[in-house]
Amino acid sequence: GISKKVEDGGELEIALGAGVVRKLTKWEEYMCNPWPDLALEIMRAGGLLEYLRGREG
Repeated sequence: GISKKVEDGGELEIALGAGVVRKLTKWEEYMCNPWPDLALEIMRAGGLLEYLRGREG
């Protein structure tokens, strides 16, 4: 997987919605499965509890 291609201390940029991992130290790009919209919404809310609190009427 990707973990074998990144050395300790390597800098990454991860676009979860697009499914792209960029290795900034060597400008390499790897594809991965994008996160589903619901998972992104939960993360943006600050976690599952915050997401659920925000959905309470």
